[in-house]
Amino acid sequence: MGDADTPLDMNDSALRPDRQPDVRPDVVSAASVEVLARRIDELVRERQELRRGGARNGVLERNRLELAQLQRELSRALIDRHLPPAA
Repeated sequence: MGDADTPLDMNDSALRPDRQPDVRPDVVSAASVEVLARRIDELVRERQELRRGGARNGVLERNRLELAQLQRELSRALIDRHLPPAA
């Protein structure tokens, strides 16, 4: 359960990371890895501030879920960037 007055939004994709939409390698731009890494850094800093400020569990959980999603996207983008082309 999230904050006292709002339930935690647990959508199917958050609960089932294996059901994330496929990322097409030709759509992954060179900049996307860097953009994702910067956004992850921002969310980590935000999480540290939330923890220092005594944020409620629901707020921390939403931050955690967003971090996990971006980390999955970053992993896929890195694989797409470095995966050798199919023969």
